[in-house]
Amino acid sequence: MVLAKVSAKGGVVIPATIRKGLGIRPGDRVHVEERDGEIVLYRALRDPIADSWGMFPYDPNWEADYFAAKAEDERLQDAKWERMSALAHQSPAPASQKPKQPRARSA
Repeated sequence: MVLAKVSAKGGVVIPATIRKGLGIRPGDRVHVEERDGEIVLYRALRDPIADSWGMFPYDPNWEADYFAAKAEDERLQDAKWERMSALAHQSPAPASQKPKQPRARSA
């Protein structure tokens, strides 16, 4: 157990060994609860979206690239549906071109 001192403003320093063990970094938020006459601190969940801001380089053309890829995807989907529609509307093959069904063997 580590003894900590409360400042005039109510602040308490969490020892470095505990911060490192729990993964608490400067700027992280902690929840504070009173539980059965004791003060309990635990690390608040981080926001993965906000924490990832600035992790990747900014590409000013991202919007144009996104819409170009989306348009290509829609074009491919349209072509697929056209092929499927054409196959569905074909006339059935004449009896002479239909594949023969295998005959059932008699015992």
